[in-house]
Amino acid sequence: MIEVILNDRLGKKIRVKCNEDDTVGDLKKLVAAQVGTRPQKIRIQKWYTIYKDHITLEDYEIHDGMGLELYYTKRELRNSGRRQAQEGGDGRQAAHAADPLSPLLSSGTTGALVTDLAG
Repeated sequence: MIEVILNDRLGKKIRVKCNEDDTVGDLKKLVAAQVGTRPQKIRIQKWYTIYKDHITLEDYEIHDGMGLELYYTKRELRNSGRRQAQEGGDGRQAAHAADPLSPLLSSGTTGALVTDLAG
């Protein structure tokens, strides 16, 4: 059992007890439970190395008492493709349907509009 210290550089230090064979994703779940946010919104890194969720702490050579950096992201890091598929595409279709010129853009008649306005 090891203790990892995560500093969010906003004045909060979180101490988490975990095993060396736990993955970074497991560590994120433990941190999220203490902080009160979702694990998908947490990024753990050391200097410029961003730790991936599926790799164990032992593989990254994270030992007892080691300090890591904790960042909160605006958007979720994982499952964004799954959410877009549930919404029915990549979001461009909804914005395109709300555009009043969408029939003109999709039919290819924009060249005729430009020549009429210029002439």
